Amino acid sequence: MRQSKATAIILHAADIFDADRSYLMYTREQGKLRARAKGVRRPKSRLAGNLLPYVTTELEFVVGESGWELIVQAQTHETGGYPEESLAFFQYAELIAETVDKLLPDREAHPEFFDGLEYTLDRMRHLCAKDPDKGLLMLIVAELVFKLLIVLGYHPELERCVVTGEALTPQGLAWSSQVGGVVSEEGMRNMSVPSMPLRSSRTVVLLRQLARPQFVAERLAMDEEVRIETCRVIFDYLQTQLGKPLKSYVVLGQL
Repeated sequence: MRQSKATAIILHAADIFDADRSYLMYTREQGKLRARAKGVRRPKSRLAGNLLPYVTTELEFVVGESGWELIVQAQTHETGGYPEESLAFFQYAELIAETVDKLLPDREAHPEFFDGLEYTLDRMRHLCAKDPDKGLLMLIVAELVFKLLIVLGYHPELERCVVTGEALTPQGLAWSSQVGGVVSEEGMRNMSVPSMPLRSSRTVVLLRQLARPQFVAERLAMDEEVRIETCRVIFDYLQTQLGKPLKSYVVLGQL
C-alpha cells in the first residue's frame, strides 16, 4: 500500500458516515489535497486532537481501496492554541480557505504560497490575541490573496495604464479588474468595460508594495481610506478571476 507524508494546513472538515471525517487541506508537497480520516469522531481516536483547522500538521497517508487518501498519522506543530478572539480569527481564516478552494486546482504545489499561508495564519493568531484591528486583519488576508494571484500568473498592471501603456500620474486614476490593472483618465475614455475610480493615488502605491514577495502589510503606515480601498480592489480582482462572489467575503462585509 502506497504511503506518503506531507506538511499540511487543514482548511475545512466535513463529517461523513458514522465516525469518519473528510478534510480539505493545503500541503507544501502536493498543493491542495482532499483526504479522509477513518473513525476520527470516535471518543478514543488518536487522530482527533491532531487534525485541527488552520494549524500546521505533519501527516502520513495511505491510499484506501476507494482511492481516498487516508490519514493514518498526524502530529500538529506547537502554535500555542487558538487566540482569545477566536471568532474573528476563524471568520478571516474562512475567507482564506474559500479562496484556496476556489482558486487553486488539486495537487498543484506552490511551496512559497504554503510558507505565506503559514506566516499569515500565525500573524492573525497574534493579532487576535487581544481586541483585533479588523481592518488590519483584512489587509493581511488581502496581501496573501494578492500574492497568490501573482504566483498563479494574474499579475495586474500597476506601473502604467493597462489600456494605453502611458505612464501613470497621481490624478484621475481608476482600477479595472476586467482588463487587469490601473487605468489613466485617457484610458477610461477608451474603455468599454466598467472601472472603479480610485480616491487616492496612494492605493496604487500600496498595491505595488503588496505585490512584492515580502510580507509587509503590518509594517506600512497608511490612511484607513487607502487600506479599505486597497482591500476592495484586491477582492474585486479575485472575484473577477473566479467569475463568482466569495460567500465569506460577502459575510464579512455585512458584519
